[in-house]
Amino acid sequence: MSTFTIYDDATGEILRVEGHSYGVTPTLLDGQSYLEGKFNDAIQYVVADVITDKAAMGVSIDKTTADADGVDTATITGVPNGAQVSVVNGFLSLLSEAVTDGEVELTAEEAITMKVSLRLFPFLDYDTEVTFHE
Repeated sequence: MSTFTIYDDATGEILRVEGHSYGVTPTLLDGQSYLEGKFNDAIQYVVADVITDKAAMGVSIDKTTADADGVDTATITGVPNGAQVSVVNGFLSLLSEAVTDGEVELTAEEAITMKVSLRLFPFLDYDTEVTFHE
């Protein structure tokens, strides 16, 4: 069995990994190429036909606990513009939008734990939790 990693030619984003019998190569769509081997799309991408590790976004958060008073704020800074921020509480989506000013400010008026995710290719995903206490 041979393993192939399929990626987007324009961006280097890894699209999928396929296994094939020896001697069989993957079928590609226009704008796709492959490398032999299994690579991890969560931490890697392709630059000039070479597997490259994704860099961290370089964000920082000032606190992960705050008062649930509608005033106390947890702030994530250094967020690259265009990053998609998602904030959820359990299965309830509280926010999903693109960052345009380099930061995310979170506040709450009731006790809640927010799961915060930042996504922007070709960076590593950033995930954290912020808990607001009564």
